[in-house]
Amino acid sequence: MKRRIVRALTIVFAFAAVTFLLTSLGPQVHAQQGCADFRALAQLVLPSEHPLSDTDSWGGAVWGTLGSEFLTGYMTGNDGNVASHKNSNQATNGQYVFTFVGGDTFTVVVERPAVFNFPVGKAGFGQYKGHATIVAGTGKFQYASGSIYWEAPFIVWTPDGTNYYGRGNETITGTICGVQ
Repeated sequence: MKRRIVRALTIVFAFAAVTFLLTSLGPQVHAQQGCADFRALAQLVLPSEHPLSDTDSWGGAVWGTLGSEFLTGYMTGNDGNVASHKNSNQATNGQYVFTFVGGDTFTVVVERPAVFNFPVGKAGFGQYKGHATIVAGTGKFQYASGSIYWEAPFIVWTPDGTNYYGRGNETITGTICGVQ
């Protein structure tokens, strides 16, 4: 009789342990499934020729790959809050929307300060470096998560001291998970 009770308790304990592990570790394991490298090139223009909102400043064509899938589309957005220093600027809370052929989109927010330098003696030319996190998506990116990093040489000019124009050639890399 004691053996039956010990066996029954062992089975109940084992079942409880497996159930606990599956429910507690399941979301973590699921979050890492379906990740793919994202690599892209973008040619951005200031001001954006196709802004999605009134606050969008930069925008332009984007071409890339997600794993082995080719993607083409458009990205538009803004640098967010900019703090200027002598030869560099830092921006936080900028938001960009990537829209691809077929209507699939994902939105990123620059949560860490992005830095864009204007080297001494080369006024107007700079180098942008930023890191952003995916915060929303539609279509195949509805459940996407991940982050991207981009850097770009750029030039900005103002012919009248009021209106700004620019061009940038972005190289974008990152990892995106949860794509449908």
